[in-house]
Amino acid sequence: MLIPVISRGVKHPGLSIAAIATTAVLLVGCSATESPSSSGNSGGGKANIALVPGGPNIYFAPWEQSATDAQKQFDIAKVSYVVPPTQTFETAVQITTLNSLASQGVNGMAVFPNGATALQPAYQRIIDQGAKIIDLAGCTKQPTPALFCLATDVEAAAKTQTELVIKKMGGKGNIVFLAGQPTDANTVQRQAGVEAAIAETGGKVKLLQVVSNIDSPTAATPAIQSLLAGSADHIDGIVSTSYYPSVAGAEIWSQNSQYQRIVFAAADSSPEVMQAIQQGAIYGTMFQNSSGQGLVAAYLLNRIITHNCTVNAGGPWKKSALTDRLMDSGYQFVDSSTVADVIGKPYGLPEVTKKLLTEADKYLTCP
Repeated sequence: MLIPVISRGVKHPGLSIAAIATTAVLLVGCSATESPSSSGNSGGGKANIALVPGGPNIYFAPWEQSATDAQKQFDIAKVSYVVPPTQTFETAVQITTLNSLASQGVNGMAVFPNGATALQPAYQRIIDQGAKIIDLAGCTKQPTPALFCLATDVEAAAKTQTELVIKKMGGKGNIVFLAGQPTDANTVQRQAGVEAAIAETGGKVKLLQVVSNIDSPTAATPAIQSLLAGSADHIDGIVSTSYYPSVAGAEIWSQNSQYQRIVFAAADSSPEVMQAIQQGAIYGTMFQNSSGQGLVAAYLLNRIITHNCTVNAGGPWKKSALTDRLMDSGYQFVDSSTVADVIGKPYGLPEVTKKLLTEADKYLTCP
């Protein structure tokens, strides 16, 4: 089954774990002379754009290629992928990185925020210096200086994922939710989605346990092993919305057939997850549009900077618990019937991205 959910209005394992864990700041960009014109630079001056994750995580790896592609495709002066030098998503390190970029002349930033409110003062200082900032892959809480948020509708995605697990379980039983980092604003929204799906069963399904703060290669496996050692007989389904718990779960399920009666739904596109789906060890995985997020963000920032565009308050925005200016980057659930269609391809949703780019200017007002 491949269930597309596209906005009404994208963890491609492109780097090794060792490479992702590096504490170096990565800068990626091509010279403007390499870029055939697609949208042109005119009006407000040249754009110097940075795609900035919260720290090293494999989910953001496709943004590196997105930066290169966007610079060429949209004739942008410079697009960079910049990873703050922190292994633990430290807000202070991310703020230092953003300030450094502003001092180097970066005038457009698409940022995955470490926390719903922690970056807002830094955002405002940088915006006061003339830069434009949007949230990417996660949203800050309104009121926020960020112009808007381009991200997965994570609550809706988690609800859909949980609904599919419940159906696969036969409509009754106990579910465990494997959550992400507490500082990630997406975690709370995803849990709300899981809980909403369970509530709709009228008591036939219960949320047995929430296991959070395990989205790291060292924490995920022992946490899941401990969970299974104590509660496997009471668990009928597991919803994982984070990368490393999904990898760990895929490996454990593949190696231990006694757990395969438990319906396991993973997140993202690691080789371990893809192989486990092919083998029938786990049910499926929820794809996001990581590569598309980076491409569309660069396009929109370039339009805002070079064409003096502003945000269209009447655009086809979605609303979430954090913002009423959400541009949903899309998601799809992949199971054994469709996994062959996505294996070996960049992590993203190309058709959704194409649609987003076609509709992108609806979110802007341009002179």
